[in-house]
This record gives sequence, C-alpha cells and structure tokens, in this order.
Amino acid sequence: MGSFDLEPIESGVVDAATSMSSVQGAPGFASGELVAEYGGPASGVKFGCPQCQGKEPSGCDDWFRMTGPVSAPGDLVTERLVLRWWTPDDIEAVSAGRRVPEWADDFPAEGDRVVAGLLPRLDSVAVQGHRLIVERDSGLVVGSIGWFWPPADDALEIGYGVVASRRGYGYATEAVRVLTEYAFTATEVDVVFANVEPSNPASVRVAEKAGFGRRIELPGENLVRLGVRRTEFTAAR
Repeated sequence: MGSFDLEPIESGVVDAATSMSSVQGAPGFASGELVAEYGGPASGVKFGCPQCQGKEPSGCDDWFRMTGPVSAPGDLVTERLVLRWWTPDDIEAVSAGRRVPEWADDFPAEGDRVVAGLLPRLDSVAVQGHRLIVERDSGLVVGSIGWFWPPADDALEIGYGVVASRRGYGYATEAVRVLTEYAFTATEVDVVFANVEPSNPASVRVAEKAGFGRRIELPGENLVRLGVRRTEFTAAR
C-alpha cells in the first residue's frame, strides 16, 4: 500500500515507517529547498529543487507548479470567518508575548506561537498557506491554520487550531474546508491530509466533517491520518 493510498474511513492500517516517509521534511517546512519563479497570474508560480535552478527538467520529482494566482494578496472568506495572512506585526507580537486588541482573550495558543517562530524562516510559497483565523462578527483572531510545504508524493499536510473560547461553533471545520479548497485550486496536489492524535476526538471530527473521508492509523506514532483526494473533494462540493 502506498503512503497515500488511504482507505475509506472505516478501515486501514499501514506500517509506520511507510506512512511517515511520506511526510519527510514537513515538520521543518523544508525552508529554502525550493526555487520560486513567478510568471504572472496566467502562469502562476513555478518552483523546483535548487538543482533545477528554476527550470523544469524532465523526470525531476522535486518539481511542482502552482497554477492559481497565489502571488496576489487576498483573504479567504467564509460565511463566518476570514483567513488572512500573518503580518510582520502579528509574528512579532506573538513571538514577544505582546497582547493585541484584535485577538481573542485566549489567543495565541501554543501552536500559534510555534508557527510564529517558524514563519520568518519559510519561503514565500510556504507562507502562502499560513493564515490567521478571524471571526467576522467580532473581528478577533481566534486561531490559525496552515499547510506544511512542500508536498510529498502529491500530498499536502495541513494543521489547524482554534482557541478554547471559540470551540464548538464549527469554526475549525469551516477553516479546513476553505484552506483545502484553496490548496486544490492553487496547487496540483492530489491529496490534502491532517495527522491528528486519536486522544483528541474533537480534532478528528473536524477533519471528518471537513470531508476528510479516508483514514489510516500510524502504529507507534500515536497519530491518525485523515485525508481527501482532489476528485472526492470536488465531487462533494
């Protein structure tokens, strides 16, 4: 079974070594490993490994192409949320432990602080996928969501978190859905997935409700991988 041959939600166990090899480099975001070249909105962003030097060689497995206008600034907007990019001020405030009036009282959480520490080291393509989750009614930041770039085996991992005061409203599911749609629109990945601790059933339910209907267990890693293929996500819209 391949690393991303995810079984339907009812079943599926794979060897941990096989599974984890599919996300090598993801935790560190592999900063600087890709070379970007923007050719305008029509052509999107091309990027490949340093050895490619920005050119598309035949047979290079490290070559990816962004087909959407991802270099143009823009918020991802849902019925109740706005997913906006982190600003330098956001990063500085979270990293320094400084409070900002536009934050929910319990933002940032530990995961947000980790992301703030990583963002300055990421390349521009990786940063494209990291967003703060803003509650439209209040204008307050209530969490963050992002992807782990680059993809592996045509699959892209995402992570998400909403502060405790805003849980139970479906915000995380709403954010996961729109970021997944963005990933399938802006990139050519075939799978979007999340690795979740089974001891956190609420986070598992977020992924399932967002349409991540395929699941495998990662023995020895205390993780469950939930994912959705491009064709499945598109068909369900």
